[in-house]
Order: sequence, then C-alpha cells, then structure tokens
Amino acid sequence: MKAIVQRAKIILSELYEFDVKHFDNKMSRKANITKGRRFLMFFLRESLNMSFNEIISHCPAVTNHATAIHHIKRMKDELEIYWALKEEYTDFKCKMLEDENYVIETQIAKRLEERKQINNELYKLKKLL
Repeated sequence: MKAIVQRAKIILSELYEFDVKHFDNKMSRKANITKGRRFLMFFLRESLNMSFNEIISHCPAVTNHATAIHHIKRMKDELEIYWALKEEYTDFKCKMLEDENYVIETQIAKRLEERKQINNELYKLKKLL
C-alpha cells in the first residue's frame, strides 16, 4: 500500500511541477501544491478506501480529518463541474494504472477492506449470542 501512495505522490508532483516533499510540508499553500494534495487525498479515499486517519498519515501536511473531509468533498464537487479537472484526474489515474502492480495491490486492498467489514459484522453477531 505504501508503494502505491509513494507512486501517486511522485506522479502528482511531476504533473503539478513541485517537489514530493511538499506533501509533508505544512507551510506551502501554493495552488499547484494544494491541488496535488487534494488529488492525493481524493485518490486515497475513493480508489483505495482509506480512512481519514490513514490519509492524514500519508499526507502530514493535512493536520486533521476535518481538513481531509473538506478537500475530498471539494474535489468531488469540482469533478462534477469542471471538465478540465476531470481530464487531469483521469490522466493521473491512467498513469497510476500503467503499473500492473497497482491494479493487483488495489484489488488486494479492496478485498482486505471487505474482510474487515465482514469480520466486524461477525464480531457484532457473536456479541448478540
């Protein structure tokens, strides 16, 4: 999973022309850097089903889960309105899909998430017995 996140950071930093370290730097509020962070958070949430706390751990520039929620919601709204942004996000995802390991690791991540949910449901049912 960590490899996927690192690959996403590298692709986004190349796409928006900034250094990868800005995903960890809390000081910068430049438009291209915040856009890259927003893309990363949205990708982690929508494609990899990460929790907000996991997203924050991969992007320390985001200080709390409320900020992550805000950015993800804003990205979702903007994708519905702006075609250019939607094309940029599609390009980013296509670059991520070029790596065949990404596809496999994404499927594994989804299956693990499903397993967690099933285990939680089983735990709740066992408590009822």
